[in-house]
Amino acid sequence: MSQYRKVSWKRNIRRIPDTVLSKLREIEQGSGIVPVCTKRVAASDLQMGMYEHLGLSLQGDDSSFLGSVLPPTDSGVFSTRNRHGWEIRRTDLPMISKDIYLGERPIYGDWSNGSFSLWQQRQVYQTEEYGPTDYSIEIELLRRVDDGYLFKFALDCTLDRDVNGFDVELLFCLNLLQENTGSCGIESSAMSREDYIATTLVDWEIFPPGSFDRFLAKAKSNILDNDPKTNRIIEERVNEFRRLSPDRYILGKGGFNRYIGAVLPNGVVSFENIRYGNALYVLYEDWEEVSQRSRRELLQGTNANYERIPHAEGWVERFRKAVREKRA
Repeated sequence: MSQYRKVSWKRNIRRIPDTVLSKLREIEQGSGIVPVCTKRVAASDLQMGMYEHLGLSLQGDDSSFLGSVLPPTDSGVFSTRNRHGWEIRRTDLPMISKDIYLGERPIYGDWSNGSFSLWQQRQVYQTEEYGPTDYSIEIELLRRVDDGYLFKFALDCTLDRDVNGFDVELLFCLNLLQENTGSCGIESSAMSREDYIATTLVDWEIFPPGSFDRFLAKAKSNILDNDPKTNRIIEERVNEFRRLSPDRYILGKGGFNRYIGAVLPNGVVSFENIRYGNALYVLYEDWEEVSQRSRRELLQGTNANYERIPHAEGWVERFRKAVREKRA
C-alpha cells in the first residue's frame, strides 16, 4: 500500500519536459528562473477535496485558499524530501570511523547503581546529506472561469542556471509542483544574478555570548504563531548551546529566520532548522566559510565533515561528544 495519497494526475516526471527546456531557451540569460505553473481547477474538484492538501476548498459559491502552503509529505517523495531532506549512501568513497551510540546501560547490570552511555566505534560508509529545501507553494487566483478557477502555483524560490547542479535542482522543483498540482513549468523572475545571490545566501544576525537572554527572546519572536511546543524546542536547544560556552550565537535573518545556532570554540559551528526540530548539525568548518553558503548548500555534503544528530534518545550526549572530539 502506498504511503502517499491518491492523485488523479501523473505524480512524478523523470526528466525535464521539452516544453520547459523550450521555455528556458526563451528566457534571457542572467534572469532568475522561477518554478511555476498555471492550472484550471474545476469547482467540482474543489468540492471533492482534490486540493485540500494545498488548503484549497469551495466555500459556498466561491473558492477559499491560503496564500502559501508547505507541501505535505503524503504528496510524494519530493514533498517528503522538501520537508525532511534526504541522504545517499556513498559506497564509492572511503569508509570513515564513526562512534555509534548504543544507548544507556546499567552499571554492573543494576540500574540502582546508575547508568553509562555505551558507544562503539565502527567503520561506516559516508553518507551524502541533503538538508530540507523548505520550499512553499505560493497560490494566486488569476480569474474565475466557466466551470471553476484559474490558479497560479509558484515555488518561493529562484534558481540560477549558471550554478552547478541547476538541472538537478530544476527537476526537483518541477517534481514538487507536479506532485501537488499535477502540472509544472517555469517563468523568468526578471531577477539579476546579483539579486539571486543576495536572496539565497543565509543572512545571519550575530549575538555575543553575553547577550543570551536577548538572543533567546529574538529567536522566539521569529515564530509567527508563538507555538508553545516550538518555544520549548528553542529554549532546550539554546540552553544546550550555552553550556558549551559559545563564541557567539547566530540567528538567521529575513526569510531564513528559522535557523538558530552557535559558533563554538575551535571552529565548531552548530545549528538547526527550528521549523522541523528533527536534527542538530555540527559542522567542523570555519564559521567564515559556513556563513557564505546558500540555504541549499548549508546542509549539503558528506558526513565526513559534519555530524547530523537526530533528536532521539541520547542526542544531548551525542552533541556534546561531537563537540569534545573536535576540541581534542
